[in-house]
Amino acid sequence: MNGKTIRLYLVNGSPTVILTAEIINWSGKIIVAPRAQLAELANREEDRRTGVYCLVGPDPESSLRDAVYFGEGDKILTRLTAHGKDESKDFWSRCAVVISKDQNITKSHGRFLECRLISLAN
Repeated sequence: MNGKTIRLYLVNGSPTVILTAEIINWSGKIIVAPRAQLAELANREEDRRTGVYCLVGPDPESSLRDAVYFGEGDKILTRLTAHGKDESKDFWSRCAVVISKDQNITKSHGRFLECRLISLAN
């Protein structure tokens, strides 16, 4: 098995707020943020790119597990903002966004990744 280096960047110096993760020699980037920091997340240029995201929070039907919602979008920030106002998705407390550092994820890639994540979760 080949080892990998993961670079974590704590944007505000704390692991409980916005953080980014990158694997060296991988064109992807992950941004994780609490729902309460959507406004700060909106200041990041990466969230205007095409990608996939997941919303995570306590499952309203079972205290033993988390609920997860996967989605994709041309402009991730637009989707996250809409979900932040959507009462049917009120469960989530954190989000994770996966984008390409070189902007090579297309709408088709995003849809494929969303479907793949959903199938892996089931």
